[in-house]
Amino acid sequence: MDQNFAKEVATLCVRHYTEVLPKKDDLKVVAMATGTKCIGRSKMSKEGDIINDSHAEVLARRAFLRYLYEQLQAARSGNQESIFTSPDQDRLCSLKNSIKFHFFTSQTPCGDASIFPKESPAGVELSKDPSSDDCEAGAGVKMVQDESLRGHRGACKRAGDSFDVDASSLQLSSDSSSECLHSNKKLKCDKSVPIQVSVTEPCVQQLCNDTDSLVSEHGDNPSLLLDRSSSRCCSTSPACTSVRDDETDCKTAPNQLPEQTDSSSGYCRDIHRTGAKCMPEGPQDLLLSGADYHRVGLLRLKPGRGDPTLSMSCSDKMAKWNVVGWQGALLSHFLARPLHLTSVIVGKCPYNQEAIQRALMGRLQQVSNLPEHYTINVPHIVSTQVLFPDSKGAVQSSNAAGHSNQGKVVPAGAAIIWANVKQGTLEVSVNGKRQGVTSKNIHKKEARCSVCKAEMFESFKDLMQSCPESGYPQTLRRNDLHTYYDCKMAATPYQQALARFHVVFNTWVKKPSDYSLFS
Repeated sequence: MDQNFAKEVATLCVRHYTEVLPKKDDLKVVAMATGTKCIGRSKMSKEGDIINDSHAEVLARRAFLRYLYEQLQAARSGNQESIFTSPDQDRLCSLKNSIKFHFFTSQTPCGDASIFPKESPAGVELSKDPSSDDCEAGAGVKMVQDESLRGHRGACKRAGDSFDVDASSLQLSSDSSSECLHSNKKLKCDKSVPIQVSVTEPCVQQLCNDTDSLVSEHGDNPSLLLDRSSSRCCSTSPACTSVRDDETDCKTAPNQLPEQTDSSSGYCRDIHRTGAKCMPEGPQDLLLSGADYHRVGLLRLKPGRGDPTLSMSCSDKMAKWNVVGWQGALLSHFLARPLHLTSVIVGKCPYNQEAIQRALMGRLQQVSNLPEHYTINVPHIVSTQVLFPDSKGAVQSSNAAGHSNQGKVVPAGAAIIWANVKQGTLEVSVNGKRQGVTSKNIHKKEARCSVCKAEMFESFKDLMQSCPESGYPQTLRRNDLHTYYDCKMAATPYQQALARFHVVFNTWVKKPSDYSLFS
């Protein structure tokens, strides 16, 4: 036999083994975002073409939805490489057993998860430090281009412009292909975010191994360690409507932190504070010194600068997703079960295990009578000592060490959104619209971001149109589904679970329905 032929066969077999055969513990980023801003109610659009909440956690989750839509399209067309199974007899898809989701954030979510005692006594840290608040304006990073980023000038503003972005990302890990791991390693080297940023980065990951493996695999990954600079949170206007229940009040967690006293000095310790404000119709913060400044376990709103928002804090939203799932109402039409996280992983930052567990899970204990397949998800919550090198603290330390005077570290207005999809993977948004769009085109379709409600609804309709009506899930076999609102409300099990959640969290702000009547 020819020696070259034998070598070719051997090489082919080895290549197939290393590149094609399924492998365990394969990681893949599926979505990522940065951002710290929210728009006020006066700037909201009834056409669904503006992103209301541009905090990193929220944008990452919306980018994740783009990924899920593409994966569902693949599953319903018979593509075996999808993370979902083919539709069952009820026309519903399920997540494959080998796939799990993990969420990484380099800082605790704004709101209740960020309220906990400081380690220094009140004699040292008693006054409020705005730069340490998780949702306080005036904190962030002054963004400047450096030598390593000059190749990306087209996506940046001029050098010296200020940026403050929260970063969030979603990651995929499965045992289906080594390409997943390769894609992830590529992200480690590829500076797809063309600016130096102070960011918060939640990342949802699909993983088939445990949390420790995830930390080990991604612990040194710059693309995944985006530390959040502060964002602002303020109260909403009294005109905002809210979900209430006359017979039930939200009393799901103790309202005050236990008194924190330093045993050596006797001083009462201060707490880390959030800029997020309590709901106007619910209990309010005491605003006293030390541990009595905040009440804990309460719903809170993010702010707009002088224009109240209708955006709940990231702690509140993540708690809700632990009940109704991360897939949202529209995608729940096509799924047999809601999609939940296996873990929430936090980078190096001020952190308190009790606080984040209280915010994301502890407050949910009174939620009951959920519909079939819905349950209170309890993800593993793990902190790491991985610090993003361009975080606010790291940049300030670097400036101090180098005696560099870059001025005040401030939040940036831009957000970066990335999804692991075939088209339109990366975009930058400002004030809920795509960056770079002229005022002449601001109301046209090209000004929309891919993760705004209107574009998500287009993805939903594309998914429906990809199959005959006989292939529709039961909840979509109706003739009265015309608007975004109609289709969301038709997701009966999801809406039932959401209603049970609102029985407990009865001051949750509900956006007026006319903001969802677009088609």
